[in-house]
Amino acid sequence: MSSDINTITVTGRCTRDAEVREVRNGDKVCNVAIAVNSYKKDDAPTYFDLVIWGKKAGVAPFLRKGQAVGVTGRFSLRQFEKRDGTRGAAPEITVTEIALVGGKREASDGPIVERRGKPAASNWDSGGDDDLPF
Repeated sequence: MSSDINTITVTGRCTRDAEVREVRNGDKVCNVAIAVNSYKKDDAPTYFDLVIWGKKAGVAPFLRKGQAVGVTGRFSLRQFEKRDGTRGAAPEITVTEIALVGGKREASDGPIVERRGKPAASNWDSGGDDDLPF
């Protein structure tokens, strides 16, 4: 079937800080893992290893543990041999699009955190409950 497309889009949180390395041909590659929660509260999260190549690997300094991130890419099941000699597999996404979700960098060397606090005061006056249409 020629219309099959291998595309996955997920939003999750980084489980560790990203690592960047340079391969033989000079390209950069960034590796990080994310946890994606289910819509059911009692379900365990699903973990994905992310592989980010080239210029997109420049996002690595912002991919800190706990950072929410949305990604789109190609899904694969990476096969490997465990230390005990048995075969293992890990779900992996080769990222084609990435977006940081929420949060604001508070310090130049700190993790990205969300601002929390009281909402800003508003000049809007509701005029009381008498003006409500219901």
